[in-house]
Amino acid sequence: MKKILLITFLLILSNCSTPYQKNSFTGGYKDNQLSHNSFRVVAKGNAFTSLDKVQNIVLMRAAELTVNNNYDVFEIIKSNARINSSIVSNPGQTITTYTPGQASSSATHGGYISTIKKPTAEIIIKMYKYSELNTTKDKLLKDRNYGASLFIGEETKKYLSSSFK
Repeated sequence: MKKILLITFLLILSNCSTPYQKNSFTGGYKDNQLSHNSFRVVAKGNAFTSLDKVQNIVLMRAAELTVNNNYDVFEIIKSNARINSSIVSNPGQTITTYTPGQASSSATHGGYISTIKKPTAEIIIKMYKYSELNTTKDKLLKDRNYGASLFIGEETKKYLSSSFK
């Protein structure tokens, strides 16, 4: 019975990579404000989520925070991405049979060892208005730093929103 429940649970989760959502049992983002114009954003994925996806989740959340706080641009001050691994083992079941007058025999059936990998991405952002950077949206789009460390909030949201539908 336990095995059937486990298999059913795993089948339900098998197509469940972490969606774009606040942190929950299946992963998601969380953020905390560090100053009036900076935030720390962390996204954690479940075992069915790629590292690329959690990196996109932190970028999307950073873009939302930028727009929601009436800023235009965010800069990534610090970033970190990693995969946390854990090993799960199930030794299986050993059955011993004994027949009077004969030696006992044992056999082990089933069992497995698997590695579960869960990605995490974290960024610290600082938000600006175009005027603080002495630039405009058009100038910034042509700047070599755009997309490397500087991102336009509304453009980033527009670009990433299709990947979370």
